[in-house]
Amino acid sequence: MLGAGRCAVADPRSEPPPATDLADIVVTGSAASANDADAWVTRSADFLKRAADAAVPVYGVCFGHQHPARMFGGRVEHSPAG
Repeated sequence: MLGAGRCAVADPRSEPPPATDLADIVVTGSAASANDADAWVTRSADFLKRAADAAVPVYGVCFGHQHPARMFGGRVEHSPAG
């Protein structure tokens, strides 16, 4: 969809790339919760904050929309309906 050589995949459990070097960011789903206190979740939140400060567009799916919502002051909760 984005074309050959136009997309890079980064594992958030390792060091993310500098946010200012990216045209946009797609954050996908995860088995983790946006409320987890794992070090990589905190690092990725810092990465996304730097991206927002640099006006890099972010598209999130599932965990990918819960995580930025939480870091910008939103509330992420488990649904009682599952």
